[in-house]
Amino acid sequence: MPDILLAWTYHYSKATDSTGNPNVPAYLIMTRLQTFNGGNYKILIGATGRSSWRVHLNIADLEMGYDHFYSKRYSLRTHFGLRAAWINMEYNASYKDFLDTGDNVNPGLTNYLQGYLRSKSDFWAVGPRMGFDSYLHIGWGFSLCGKLAAALLYGEYDSKSRFFVERESVPFPFTETVTNVPFKHNSFSRLRAEVEMAIGLEWAYCFSGDYLLSFHIGWENQYWWNQLEARLLTDYQPNGDLTYSGLDVGVRFDF
Repeated sequence: MPDILLAWTYHYSKATDSTGNPNVPAYLIMTRLQTFNGGNYKILIGATGRSSWRVHLNIADLEMGYDHFYSKRYSLRTHFGLRAAWINMEYNASYKDFLDTGDNVNPGLTNYLQGYLRSKSDFWAVGPRMGFDSYLHIGWGFSLCGKLAAALLYGEYDSKSRFFVERESVPFPFTETVTNVPFKHNSFSRLRAEVEMAIGLEWAYCFSGDYLLSFHIGWENQYWWNQLEARLLTDYQPNGDLTYSGLDVGVRFDF
């Protein structure tokens, strides 16, 4: 008899990093910030920099599966269904005490107080998903389990970036924004592939003939191809995959 499963997955991750030394004048770092002047880009070099990266992942799965018992020691559950995903990414960078090196038209140095880059990408999609869960029953309710599933999702991105720099104005210590470059690219469609794999140990117990209680622990991986669509500059589009891996512990109750 087939079974029906409805699952929701939520994950939030954040990473931060910083570099530079404001006490050492010769300590300079290259930044991703640029200014545009007369068809020429000017590189900005900072003394200190700080960045943060945030990812919000929401997944809803609706699947139908069927258990195949090939022997008392081995069973296989095949499944197929739909997956909906919402993935929001945000990248922020800030730099202090940096220099504009000029370009081949207007060479020279310009001192700025600080600069910022704000970039965000929101993605939602839906598509088919299918896979299988295999179990090697080793006795006393314990099983070695391995899972493999793949999905092909079609959806839309909304991305926006903002780059601006500030410098000291007169009278000091007021600041003024001297460069403000916003950029948006909304409602563009993409087809994305995703695969997930897991391996672990499960203990299950069936009681009253109609109910099953199980506990599992294992290692799980997810891989999303070409997920990064957060534009950092109007003409610079980085490419990157999104991966998740870690310990998976759970409880399941079937009825």
